[in-house]
Amino acid sequence: MDTKKIFNETEEEFKKTTSWFKNEISGLRGSRISIELFDTLRVNCYENTMSLKEVATLSLIDPKTVAIEPWDKSLNPAIEKCLTNSGLEGNIKNEGKRILFSVPIASQEEKEKIIKLLKQKLEQAKESLRHTRDDTWSKIQELERNGEISEDDKFKGKDELQNLINNAEKEVEKIEDLKEKEIIQ
Repeated sequence: MDTKKIFNETEEEFKKTTSWFKNEISGLRGSRISIELFDTLRVNCYENTMSLKEVATLSLIDPKTVAIEPWDKSLNPAIEKCLTNSGLEGNIKNEGKRILFSVPIASQEEKEKIIKLLKQKLEQAKESLRHTRDDTWSKIQELERNGEISEDDKFKGKDELQNLINNAEKEVEKIEDLKEKEIIQ
């Protein structure tokens, strides 16, 4: 195995961690609702399970309300059931042609709890990045011990690895910062 392949695998692991982090925090919200909250919702319809976005158009009406307009109005009961069972805390109103889902505005105390949870998720993501970095460093050291790379290459690899982790950490911190600003609004 060469260092190029190791670094490609490491970058893929970093991307997976970043993707996991985005997914984990997508459901966190303050006073504003976002369409991303509905990304993971599945509707039982047509003897199958489909994502909500596959059976309806979602649009923001105001900062706390999303309109869900199914292409087939007979799916309204299934969509209502999906929303009820989703764990999202909000009010559901069926208007016939569309379903409105609105959330209450979070208090300052609730926002602080949400931000604390966001920080915990950030730390989990950073921990995962560090674990991947440590695994990669072990692989590089093993290559040097086995004579597959020189000591100079090992230290060049260490520098490259540090650049990769710095960039990955900056990425998750940027995502966290944007999410925190969204929650505080």
